[in-house]
This record gives sequence, structure tokens and C-alpha cells, in this order.
Amino acid sequence: MALGPNGRKILRIELIAAKYLAMTTPEVLTDLLVDIGKQRESITGAEIYNAVDTTEARALSADDRLDLRDLFALSGDIDISVGSKARTYLTAAFPNGTTTFTALQGLYTVSWTRIQELGIVEPTLHEIDVAMDRYVEP
Repeated sequence: MALGPNGRKILRIELIAAKYLAMTTPEVLTDLLVDIGKQRESITGAEIYNAVDTTEARALSADDRLDLRDLFALSGDIDISVGSKARTYLTAAFPNGTTTFTALQGLYTVSWTRIQELGIVEPTLHEIDVAMDRYVEP
């Protein structure tokens, strides 16, 4: 799918940034499509449940297991932004080095590119799109 007029305008404005002027067209394309990650604001109780290692959960105190069960039971999205109650609890219950900590870290971010960050929603970007728009006034 080719870039639409709005996506093309946004791309032209981005490509005049000094950062891109010194790059080759393939380098620009790579930079625009590299996964920069994006912090998620919420996840579901089911996602937490599936991330928790059973052996590590069983090793928690009885009170911590009840708190964990309460998290699983929450309906809808659970706020896991940095500093949230749920994230603080999960980090304390499953510190760095545990299997659960690693699994949860994978849930906290989603794949995100510079193109998405710019708001260009077209599913693909090709070298020809970059080449065509590099030297055109926005």
C-alpha cells in the first residue's frame, strides 16, 4: 500500500531533520522502521496470570498469593504504568532475576516504530517512498 497524502506530508517534514540529511536512503528507511518499543499503560489479569511462573507463585507468602489472586480476578484492563500499584506489587513479589519478572517485562512494552510514532498508519514503507520524499519541500 502506497503512502497516502497525509502520510507523505508527515514523512517529508520528518526527512528534513538534520539527523536524516547525512544518511543514505536505506539508512533512513532502517531508522524509521526499527522497533523502538512503547510502554503499555495496561494489561489484563489473564496476561498477568499467564506470565506468572507457578513455582514462583507458590513460593510467595499466603498474603502475597491472595494479592496476586486479586490481580488475576480484576476485570478489564489493569494499570501497569510505571509507579502504578499493580506494577509496584508485581516487581516486589517477582524481583529481577525471576522467570516471572522477565515474562512481565515482555508484557510492559509493545513493538513500535518511528513511523508509528509519527502517526503514519500505512502498513508499509518502502525505500521508494523515502527516496521520493527526501528532496521535496514539505
